[in-house]
Amino acid sequence: FPCWLAGRPVFGLFHEASTVVKLAGELGGVGLVTYDQGGISAGLGEVVCAALDDLAARGLAVLPARREAGFEPYSAATLTGRFAALFDRVLTSAGRN
Repeated sequence: FPCWLAGRPVFGLFHEASTVVKLAGELGGVGLVTYDQGGISAGLGEVVCAALDDLAARGLAVLPARREAGFEPYSAATLTGRFAALFDRVLTSAGRN
């Protein structure tokens, strides 16, 4: 999140089941190479090299477009609102006892 929020390009290697892959899809602006249950194989090195070559040749154009609205569920305002709603429910429930 810090790099993404700072507008820095993000490029990484993650397991396909990682939450990073889901978040990257929601947020955009993140280039990923993923691997599966088989783990990191010899062929993966070639895929990573090709992705890095593409990044070097085309620059940030290889990254998907950022979707600022994708960050909304993780923003301080949204999380604060969720905590406030939780505290309201707790207080309401405590007042009934």
